[in-house]
Amino acid sequence: MRDLNTLNKYRKKHPVFNLGGDNKNGYFLIPYEHYNLNVIASNGMDFDHVSVSINGNKNKLPTWKMLTPC
Repeated sequence: MRDLNTLNKYRKKHPVFNLGGDNKNGYFLIPYEHYNLNVIASNGMDFDHVSVSINGNKNKLPTWKMLTPC
C-alpha cells in the first residue's frame, strides 16, 4: 500500500472508532466537487482494503471519476 501520510491534510479521527491511523491505515474526509468522500484504508493479513462512501448521502454511490487519484 502507498504511504498514506501523503493524505494527512484529509486525515480525521474515525467518528465511531476514534482512531487516527498511521502510514498504512486511516480514515479520510476528502472533498470532491460538492461532496465529501469518506475513505477508510487499511492493510493486514497480506492484503489492502479501501472503502469509499459519500458523506451525508446514503442514496448516491461514488463513481470512478470521483475515485481518480488526486
